[in-house]
Amino acid sequence: MARYLWIVGALALIAAADARKPAPPRGELVVPIDAPVIDVEVAGVPLRLRVGLDAKDVVEINADVIPRLPIMFEDGFDAQVGRETIKGVTAIGELRIGRTKRPVQLSSHGPKCCEGVDGEIGLGLLPYATVRFVRDGVQGALEERRLPVRSTIERGLEAVPDGSPIAIQLAPGRERSVATAAAGALLARKLGGGPDGESFEVASAFGVTRPARRVRFERPAEIAGFAFADIAVRMTDFGGRESFADPDAEPGDIVVKRHIPRQEAWPVVMLGRDRLDRCAEIAVDMVGRQVTLRCVFG
Repeated sequence: MARYLWIVGALALIAAADARKPAPPRGELVVPIDAPVIDVEVAGVPLRLRVGLDAKDVVEINADVIPRLPIMFEDGFDAQVGRETIKGVTAIGELRIGRTKRPVQLSSHGPKCCEGVDGEIGLGLLPYATVRFVRDGVQGALEERRLPVRSTIERGLEAVPDGSPIAIQLAPGRERSVATAAAGALLARKLGGGPDGESFEVASAFGVTRPARRVRFERPAEIAGFAFADIAVRMTDFGGRESFADPDAEPGDIVVKRHIPRQEAWPVVMLGRDRLDRCAEIAVDMVGRQVTLRCVFG
């Protein structure tokens, strides 16, 4: 769960690339949920990239790939992981997938992007109209849920349920589901409940861990068809003006809290393998802007 910090140079590179629009997406890509890897070329160099359901619309590469590419990188395109800033480098390079090619934004934020592959690519950069992530052997009664989606270079692919202020990212590469502070506070306000227990660390992007607490609900939350009695919440990340009620405060009490500089609110829940391992298929319609989940819900 990272946000990119824009700089003038990166914006100029994006604008230059956008002047040459790619062809409309067509056809279908089918990949295993647990190993969604494709072969591509970047600047004429063969690479193996993981297709990230929660990846941004950039090609993120491991640092050891940079010397193999015949292009110049410059400082910038830093990533904000919670409250930590990870310095990055960026460039524009030609991406070739099959017979299609287009200029894309490349970035690298050190060696801890993608183990076992050269990097990661977001769905918005693929030439396919539909991308299907599939798994065999799921036990139980499969049902379908459809949700509208949006995709941006800053946040990547998000499902946006109608009428909900909370977005959903599908992250089968993550072990557990986690919410930002804004999402956790909104859910607790709607369902009742609040933080419970001690703080612990959860894995985030680029090898960074962030502090979290368990938030328990008085009524179960339903997120993309999955039930949650509780969820891990990164209590200090992307909370904006949202906050949790203090259950021990009496009317008229003055509650003094440690001041933490406010970030922009980003209310999002990232669904990890603790829920998505129940899915036989996650199909993203990039033209119709819709994701279909075939999973054992509840």
